[in-house]
Amino acid sequence: PDGQASGHGHAAELASAHTTMPGMATWDEINTLAGLQGREAETYFLQLMIRHHKGGVDMATAAVQMQPSPAVERMARAMVRDQTKELGYMNLLLQQREAQALPYP
Repeated sequence: PDGQASGHGHAAELASAHTTMPGMATWDEINTLAGLQGREAETYFLQLMIRHHKGGVDMATAAVQMQPSPAVERMARAMVRDQTKELGYMNLLLQQREAQALPYP
């Protein structure tokens, strides 16, 4: 294969990886969100962000466990702390809308 075809294959792999990473919204989900309004949009946004933050907490926890440099460890621990706090608030907002979180892997 020529370089151009190979480059497109790599881009396709990256696009595929983006949609299969735990917690990441797919383009279809983002497009669905863009088409919603009001309370329905708020609810779906919260559902997507809760799932996204769960993935972020898992990733940051894994980073801490890999024994990174002190700077990266501080950042990862702060992410776990902050995103866990945000998860609590977003879950409260979702409960107020009488909705459930989306499944997470």
